[in-house]
Amino acid sequence: MDITAHAGMDGTMPNTRENLLSALYSQADTIEIDVRRDKHGILYLHHDPLISTVSEGEKDMLLTLDEAFDLVLRFVDKKVNCDLKESALEESVHSLAVHYDMQHRLLYTGTVDFPAHEEPWQRDVQVYFNWERLQKYCPNYTGLTDEENLWNAAEELWRKKPKGLVGWNMEWHWYVKNRERFVVRRYPLSLWTVDDESALNTLLKEKDAKIQSITTRKVHLAEQVKEKLLAATFDKETKKTVAVAGKGEAQS
Repeated sequence: MDITAHAGMDGTMPNTRENLLSALYSQADTIEIDVRRDKHGILYLHHDPLISTVSEGEKDMLLTLDEAFDLVLRFVDKKVNCDLKESALEESVHSLAVHYDMQHRLLYTGTVDFPAHEEPWQRDVQVYFNWERLQKYCPNYTGLTDEENLWNAAEELWRKKPKGLVGWNMEWHWYVKNRERFVVRRYPLSLWTVDDESALNTLLKEKDAKIQSITTRKVHLAEQVKEKLLAATFDKETKKTVAVAGKGEAQS
């Protein structure tokens, strides 16, 4: 199970050089960045709409996606989860990744739409489609409480399996609430944002559901929990091996 470093991990300012470097030097498998586009077509790391929240002068302080990819490039073991914060960014982000030969390290979440006809980005990028966005595939959707329509839409989209779709991205409490259904359906899942130690411990040792990634702001805490779980598993397996060996010697 992968650990994804949420934008703003471990007290750093989200979508900054400091944040990015902190994530890259951590043991996280994937780094998450928020992506927006300004009126000139430049891609930036930013959570909120650029036009309404950032002046032209303030943009000089923001990190561009070009600069971010340049930083990530030499960390060849890191994947990049681009959380798209507005529509129609899929191809632009992918084209820039191709320039850095990083297209196979890309994951998309957020405002992702699957086109009617396959586009180049779909051949390279893994998409964890946001569960709440399934509403656009629900003809009779009435609101977030209309859960059965969301499940039906998930089943339908999963059956069609558009190129690039590898699983669902969702808030972790939603998974917990519906765990049994996810266990039965065996959907690959990416869960956000898990910062509680008890929840990290529970989710990281989950074996029945197909949780592929956990996004957290507490990356170092998640690493410690994961290491403890691995050590406990190793200890358990070692004791089992010793017990079997002892049993064999006693019988001989």
